[in-house]
Amino acid sequence: PCLGLRTTDATRTMRWQRRQLLSNLALLLSGRVGANSGCTAAGISGGGAAAAKADGGRSGGMQQLQRLREGDVRLYLVRHGQTEWNNEGRVQGRSDIDLNDRGLQQAVFLADALADLPIGLVASSNLKRAAVTADTVHQRHSVAPRARSGDFAEICFGDLEGAKVANVREDMRAIYRAWSMGDGDVPFPGIGGETYNQAVARGRAGLRKLGVLPSESAAARSPRHVAVVAHGRFNLVLMSALCADEATKAQLLCATSQGNTCINVVDVSADGACSIVALNMLDHLPQAMR
Repeated sequence: PCLGLRTTDATRTMRWQRRQLLSNLALLLSGRVGANSGCTAAGISGGGAAAAKADGGRSGGMQQLQRLREGDVRLYLVRHGQTEWNNEGRVQGRSDIDLNDRGLQQAVFLADALADLPIGLVASSNLKRAAVTADTVHQRHSVAPRARSGDFAEICFGDLEGAKVANVREDMRAIYRAWSMGDGDVPFPGIGGETYNQAVARGRAGLRKLGVLPSESAAARSPRHVAVVAHGRFNLVLMSALCADEATKAQLLCATSQGNTCINVVDVSADGACSIVALNMLDHLPQAMR
């Protein structure tokens, strides 16, 4: 299953937690909760201020995650820090925009939040905003391998890249709605405009190469804790594909973009079954930087 615990004794808890996650995602869709609000699963606190230290500091939320099951891999799927195009509300996609000063600061807070975790592999998109964010995290885990791959790049938005989101929001929503209804071959308009199925295929391939997902060609499974720094829309698309729950899949595809340097946590079993443990965790950032 996509959400909840995989033990019979936890059935009631699992159902309640799933309802809580769907409720939070519904609020995202309705606009009553901003993109920086935390959605949760498995009873984990996600970007709430109550879990955050007043000065930002090292996140307490990461210490509250449910225990990782024996044989599972924990994937920390992160969004990059802020860029000037983020600040201006522009569609980025494959446009290779640098982090701005705020984004560089956010990356440091993110690195602090992940510093005490036993991360054995740090990977990222090959786009600069994700790569620099991941490099900052890697400084705190310098003995871990560092990988970069276009498999984790943002969705290519074709002709919409560079446009103000406010001017093309309805066009984007129409495509996300089509994807959520099962038409994964609808592309973004223009040269290189990507489809859901294309993005999912490369995302899955990237995780197989890292050993996070099982693969016949993988020499060995990845370390038990893996950080991948990627992009807001790509993260939601990938998690929707890893998730077997159709209602949650539809919600994820239509949810608003994630906060900069937000942390999503996905547990992956040896057979490739995935459980979303937390979404959009931002309690490592001071409130003013979310």
